[in-house]
Amino acid sequence: MDLPGLGTCIPDLLATHRPTGEQIHVELLGFWSRAAVWRRVEWVQRGMREKILFCCSQRLRVSEAILDDDLPSALYVFKGVLSPSQIEKRLDILRLR
Repeated sequence: MDLPGLGTCIPDLLATHRPTGEQIHVELLGFWSRAAVWRRVEWVQRGMREKILFCCSQRLRVSEAILDDDLPSALYVFKGVLSPSQIEKRLDILRLR
């Protein structure tokens, strides 16, 4: 995804809701730097309109609350390993935004 004036985001996955065909991007930040997470938060706050779920480890010490509920993106902070059920839950929430 090209973000004019901000950079380029290449998500890892594209989740498709079968009944509606709606698609939401998923980017796995894992154990990247906190700066990488904050860069993506800035992209969303500055107008990134694509729906995207960012997933990062709790070791990066960021809160899911840094992205407001009215934005088209969300942050899933996981402990240890990703939980498929938690990813699905967050994708469902994003789909309804």
